[in-house]
Amino acid sequence: MAMTVTSASDPKGGRALARSILDAGAPVDWTARRAVGEALGPKSIDPVLHAAALWLAFSDGADPKLSRSHARGWIVGVHELIDSGHLDAAAYSLPRLTAAFPDRPYLDNMAFLVRQLPAIVDNGRPPFTDDRDSDVQIVPTPGADTVVLDFCGANHGPGISINMLDRWLARLNTHVVYLRDRKKIGYVDGITSIGPDMTTTIEGLNKVVSNLGARRVVCLGNSAGASGALRYATALGAERLLALSPITGGPEYTKQVGPHLPPGTVTPWGDLVPLFREDTGIRVRIMYGERNAGDRQQSMRMVGLPGITVEVLPDWESHHLVGGLIRAGRLEEVLSWLVSDGDVSERNPQ
Repeated sequence: MAMTVTSASDPKGGRALARSILDAGAPVDWTARRAVGEALGPKSIDPVLHAAALWLAFSDGADPKLSRSHARGWIVGVHELIDSGHLDAAAYSLPRLTAAFPDRPYLDNMAFLVRQLPAIVDNGRPPFTDDRDSDVQIVPTPGADTVVLDFCGANHGPGISINMLDRWLARLNTHVVYLRDRKKIGYVDGITSIGPDMTTTIEGLNKVVSNLGARRVVCLGNSAGASGALRYATALGAERLLALSPITGGPEYTKQVGPHLPPGTVTPWGDLVPLFREDTGIRVRIMYGERNAGDRQQSMRMVGLPGITVEVLPDWESHHLVGGLIRAGRLEEVLSWLVSDGDVSERNPQ
């Protein structure tokens, strides 16, 4: 039985208590509730305090009393709620938040994405909540023969919260390995907890795949994570790769980022085109938003390379493509392609 969280259990103050409430997801006594409420305050922008207040309202089926704070505070709170894995509490809170703050597009967007979340699957897969301090997280599925290696982008996520994307990936009945590059340079220096460079990181990832007993490897990535997936796929023996808004490098990209680097620093990105001039045997599907000129330029550099299909998502501007795929009703289709043996329908690059 879960232990009741009390104010006496955490004497450090309201914020630490709020963190305990979110981490435990356990019953909370009245003194703890009062401590969180008193710490919240009308000027607070603390995401943990706001998230705990929303969770408490959800756990009671009560009014969250949004007048206690302001839109900005509740926005960072619901973001923290989702990143802490409390998707049910977010689903409870968001309709109330959108009604209270109708002029905040972020809330409308998150409410839509949460409404689209698939139901939790019962396939023997262990429950998963993102550990934001971890750069390698392994989620096995009993009996699966395919592993999805998800290379997160520079914001350390896949374009939406990992906790949200995992609800979609769980439906694939595959193993999933979530990866983060703490240096935010497209995984060119490896993954810190595995090794100091690409070579040792590839060796470590191949051991992870072997330990899972997977027969097939497929890679998924967004932004800088898509760059990492493109770099690593051949050495990992991947059969398929879904690259969303990848950074592929080249002279134009170097010209753009060069002024933002310290003097004398060479951009670490390099150019990914040469990696695919010869047929790698990998089926690569690159996607980008039609209204994002930068993503278009970076994606279109890969057109015509062996095994690569470049595809546009119509009328989408954001660099974060997962949200656009959900809005277009296409995320299930592209993820199914990633783990299937079927072909991508031929489309003319836009």
